[in-house]
Amino acid sequence: MKLRDKTVICICGMGGSGKDTVIEYIFNEIKGSIVNGRLIVEDDLKKRGMEVNNTTLREHATFMRQSQGMDIIARKSIEWIKKEMENVDLVVYNLKAMDELDTLKKDLPYRTLILGVHANPRTRFERLKKRGLAYDMKDYESLVWRDRVELKWGVGEAFALADYMIINEGTLGELRESTKKFVKFLAE
Repeated sequence: MKLRDKTVICICGMGGSGKDTVIEYIFNEIKGSIVNGRLIVEDDLKKRGMEVNNTTLREHATFMRQSQGMDIIARKSIEWIKKEMENVDLVVYNLKAMDELDTLKKDLPYRTLILGVHANPRTRFERLKKRGLAYDMKDYESLVWRDRVELKWGVGEAFALADYMIINEGTLGELRESTKKFVKFLAE
């Protein structure tokens, strides 16, 4: 599918909501690239000789936002996004705060919109246990802690203002169908 304009999708949702799966489904329809701010935080942790895990990722991302501005991850992503756009018409950016969106809209010449992906906390926790990535939470209390940290960054405000919302409480087939509807929305 061809987009009418180069587009940045700012995807937002809490951990385990299904964002990675939605991105995979989008890229099945449209050639695209992902710019994930987590990699910027990981890189900074490694440069400082610090361990990379769920806690240090969030604590260091909070430190970066408090010391350099709530949009620091977006500012560090601008050139990366521009470079990716040389080869694709679609970049997905993992949005964590409205300040990031404001910076992306101000500093990039592309259509920029928010895609929210939602699932309830218990569903997300069960998915994260099955996914089993190194930085996934091992207990429900850690999920709640992670959610609260990200909500303090402003992900809830960004989510509430989404241009399009996918509710992911069903099967993978239902998620695929919801994502196909979003892809059609993108082409409008």
